[in-house]
Amino acid sequence: MYAIKNIRTGKWLYGTNFRRIPYWQMTSFEMALTEERLSEIKYQFTRRRCGKNYKIVKVKLSEVRDD
Repeated sequence: MYAIKNIRTGKWLYGTNFRRIPYWQMTSFEMALTEERLSEIKYQFTRRRCGKNYKIVKVKLSEVRDD
């Protein structure tokens, strides 16, 4: 799986506000937009106009037990 990460803050991209120009990226330490295919995350990276502060990283999804 792949996700987009802000390299300055270490936060994950989970959405984009398309109502503003330039687009406003929504980031979080706890939520992330993930895609299974590299081609799909590259498309999202381009579509959301992520700048030089963002990069595509490979991630591993694991289940966390919540008691």
